Amino acid sequence: MSRRRVTLGQQGEKAALQFFEDLGYQLLEANYRNRAAEADLILQDGETLVFCEVKTKIDLASGHAAESYGKTQQRRLRRLILGYLARTDWQGPVRIDLLALQREKPGQDYQLYHFIDALTLEDNW
Repeated sequence: MSRRRVTLGQQGEKAALQFFEDLGYQLLEANYRNRAAEADLILQDGETLVFCEVKTKIDLASGHAAESYGKTQQRRLRRLILGYLARTDWQGPVRIDLLALQREKPGQDYQLYHFIDALTLEDNW
C-alpha cells in the first residue's frame, strides 16, 4: 500500500473519530487487529458496542467510498468481531457501521456518509 493511501486512511479515521466523539460516542479501540482483519474503530454508543469501518476516497473515479468494502473484508470483519466478543464477554447490543468520507469533485471538501447498522453479524454477507 502506498504511503499516500496510508496517510489518507489515517486522516479519514481521525475525522471519523472526531465525528463520533462529537456525537457522544466513546472510543474503546482504534485499529484493533487479528491475523486476518482490522476494525478501524470500536466505540460505545450508549449501551451499544459499535464496530466501524472507515473508507476515504479522494474522487469518484473508482466508485464511491461506501462501495469499496468488499465481501472478503466483510467476512474477515465478522470473524474478528466474534473473536472480540468472546474475548471481552460483551453482553449488550452490537452493530456494524460504515463511515464513508468522499470528495466528489477536485478541491471540494469531503462529504461524510454515516451508514448505521450497515452490516449484520449473520453469515449472509
